Amino acid sequence: MKSALGNYFERRRKEKNISLAQLPGMLGCRKNKARRLWDTFVHTGICSTDFLRTAAVALDVPADMIEVLIESDIYAAAKRAREQEKETPYLVTRINATFYSRGAIPDGLTLEQAEAFAGAKARERGLRTCLVWGRRFAVYFDANGEVEGRSNSTPWWDARP
Repeated sequence: MKSALGNYFERRRKEKNISLAQLPGMLGCRKNKARRLWDTFVHTGICSTDFLRTAAVALDVPADMIEVLIESDIYAAAKRAREQEKETPYLVTRINATFYSRGAIPDGLTLEQAEAFAGAKARERGLRTCLVWGRRFAVYFDANGEVEGRSNSTPWWDARP
């Protein structure tokens, strides 16, 4: 993923007319290593503290700008993680104490519709069922299709059965 920090440093390098051939002298390392470190940094924002400090001094990048860019990258990474976290809802049916079955629910249902569907499946099968609405939320049904409880995940506890 592109990095705001890496992009900024690459723009600064171009503004200062520093060629890629001049990087080893600027960073104080061998030619191949300097190029590899620079490419990784520009494309991902990943680098060591020493590399960042050396590049910042060479390109006259102020510390407060680095902090702003790092915060921007952290926010972007958290947003990507939330988007990747989106999970297709599914049912978990308790067959017996040690055996569970995972089942699909129809696409496009709202939470209320999915709850009605899960309750009907629990009642039809006569088995306890859980509607897993992603990592953060689950609804538990008894064998009669009545809601037994709802659970929300916390950073320390996952709601999924």
